[in-house]
Amino acid sequence: MKIVFYEDFKRTDYAADGASVPGRMERIMDALVREGGYDVVSPEPASSGDLSLAHSRTHIAGITKDMKLFEMASLSAGGAILASEIAFKKEPVFACIRPPGHHTSKNSSWGYCAFCNMGILQYGYRTPEVERERAHQECIRTGF
Repeated sequence: MKIVFYEDFKRTDYAADGASVPGRMERIMDALVREGGYDVVSPEPASSGDLSLAHSRTHIAGITKDMKLFEMASLSAGGAILASEIAFKKEPVFACIRPPGHHTSKNSSWGYCAFCNMGILQYGYRTPEVERERAHQECIRTGF
């Protein structure tokens, strides 16, 4: 199994609130390393094009006013993208990424969630090839 992780995900200085708990990522990664058998892969930050799949330009520009948060959230979104690419190849993967991005919308965010990782993936993978594969899998599942 591959683990998507980047050492900067251990940082907590990008968040002003208490939700970014120091030591959280260290404990997770320490446990995984002790268990062994995993390949750790590092993501690249999501591009502005990736971010704009789920967010308005105004929202993205607003997040860039806090560069620590922007850098971490872009890297987290890039981690989600990398994990989905690995999973789409039918390889097992775990994305150990922060911030998660679940408190967001197209034009706003709350706390240290800046970009909606799942929304970026949802819109980014609506290609003809992916839709054809989804349709094929649905036919298999339903017996058609």
